Amino acid sequence: MKYPDDPMIEDMIEWGNEYEYLINNYFSENVKNISIFNDVTISFEFYEGKLYSYNNINYINTYNFIFNSTILGEYDLMIIDDSFLFNEVALMECYYFEYYFDRKFSENNYMDLSKYINKESLKHHDPKILEKCKINKKLYALPYDSDFDNLYFRSNDSNINSIVKNMELLTWDDLLELGNETSSYPLVISLGYSEDMINFFIEYTSNYYNLTKEYDSNFYKVFYNDSSTYLYNSFFDFFNKYTNFTNDYIVNGFPIDGLYEFFMGDSLFFKGKASYSYDFQDIPYISSTLPPKFISVKYNKYLIINNNSNIDKNILVEIATELTSKEMQLYRAKYFG
Repeated sequence: MKYPDDPMIEDMIEWGNEYEYLINNYFSENVKNISIFNDVTISFEFYEGKLYSYNNINYINTYNFIFNSTILGEYDLMIIDDSFLFNEVALMECYYFEYYFDRKFSENNYMDLSKYINKESLKHHDPKILEKCKINKKLYALPYDSDFDNLYFRSNDSNINSIVKNMELLTWDDLLELGNETSSYPLVISLGYSEDMINFFIEYTSNYYNLTKEYDSNFYKVFYNDSSTYLYNSFFDFFNKYTNFTNDYIVNGFPIDGLYEFFMGDSLFFKGKASYSYDFQDIPYISSTLPPKFISVKYNKYLIINNNSNIDKNILVEIATELTSKEMQLYRAKYFG
C-alpha cells in the first residue's frame, strides 16, 4: 500500500505503524466472534510511490515492484492506486506495458472474486467505482478507499467567503481573476506529482466540457479534435497568468510547499485532498469547499487478492470483504480522514 501524500504527516513510519495497529484493533474488537478471524493478524508494508511530473522513472519502478511482488506471491492482499490497476487494458496506454508485460496480467494474477462475493455485500460501494473493479464483467478488485480535491480557506476572511459562496458557478479562470482582485498571490497549486498535474488538467477541462461517458462515449476526443488547440492554449494561458510566465514553481512544487504558503498567509486557498480535513479539524477558521464548478477528480484505491498467495483463498476473501466493508470505511475515516 502506498503512503499517503498528506503534507501534515511528519513521520510516515510512525503513521504506518499506527495504521497497522488500528486496523488490527478493528478486527479484534468488531469481528472477534467470527472464528475465521481468531488467528488473523494483518501486516502492512508501505511504499512511497511518488510519481514526479518531471521524471517518469518512478512510475516504471513502482509498476515493476507491483508486477514482481504479485508474480512472486510476496503479498497475499495488495492495495493498488487507480494509477496502476488494470493498466494493461487502460484507455490510454504506454508502449512499455505491451513490450514488457502480459496483456492478461490482472486476469491471470488477481483472483476472480465473482465466484466468492455476492452482489448484496457490495451494495454500499459506489456503482461507478465498483464497475472499475471489473474486466469483462468479472470482479478482480474491491473499492478500498476514495478521495477527492478540496480548496481550503480561512472562513474568517470576508473576501474569501464572497468568492467561496459562488464557487459552484466559477471556472478556474474565474477564480484566478477574482483572486487577483483580492490578493497578489491568491492560489497555490503544487503540481510536482504527475497525478496532480494530470488531474488538475482534467478538472480545468471539465469546467468547459462534459467528460463523462454517459454524456458522450467519445468524450476523450476533445483532447485531440479541432477544439483541442483552444483547450491547450487556454490551459497554458492560465498558468502564465498565475505564475507571471514562470512555470517552474508549479511543476516543481509539492503539497508541503503549498501548505507552507497557505499557513504563512501568502495564499488565499490551499488545494489539497478532502482527507486532509482530518488534519485541519483542530485549526481555527479553516474550512473547505469543492473546486470551481464543484468538479473534482476522484482518487481511488482498490484491494486485490493475489492469485499466487499460498493462503486459503476463502480466508483471504473474508479478510478482503471485511477490509472493504462499510463499517471499516467509516472506521478508517474516523482515524485517518
